[in-house]
Amino acid sequence: MQTTLSDYAVGFAANLTLGSMTANIPGAPANFSGTNSYTHDAKLQLTQETSTRAGGYTNNQVYDGAGNPTTFKGVNAAFNSANQNTSYTHDGAGNPTTYKGSTLAFNAENRMTWFGSVLTAGYRADGKRLEGRRKQQDHHSDNKKHPSVRRRFVAKDNTTFYRSSF
Repeated sequence: MQTTLSDYAVGFAANLTLGSMTANIPGAPANFSGTNSYTHDAKLQLTQETSTRAGGYTNNQVYDGAGNPTTFKGVNAAFNSANQNTSYTHDGAGNPTTYKGSTLAFNAENRMTWFGSVLTAGYRADGKRLEGRRKQQDHHSDNKKHPSVRRRFVAKDNTTFYRSSF
């Protein structure tokens, strides 16, 4: 005897966009099963998602002339003439300098070098990113304790080097 854990059916619209998805999950609560239907505009942008799952819902999406989502799942957004989300600040090159409360920084090649307190990154001459995690360590000099910051950078090919600043 076989037990069906889940059964899915996917339907496509004439323009080959996702038209619907039906899920049947017998062992899960009833609201996990049901159908999601999707509507797209002439630019193939998702304009509506309707579901009988999770108690049923409808999400409408609205886009500006440049294709930026001005309403997505009930959340409104505004964009400037450079297609940048105005919820964030941007530098002269168009890179975001803030994101959800974190500060971002970019180098002259528009590569991210800083993301809040999580990431410090450098780049090798060949363009491979070096990641660094901030870690404060104690450095002894002249019998006095002086805090220093030692950054460990690791390239994607596992090359490692350290840089200290005092």
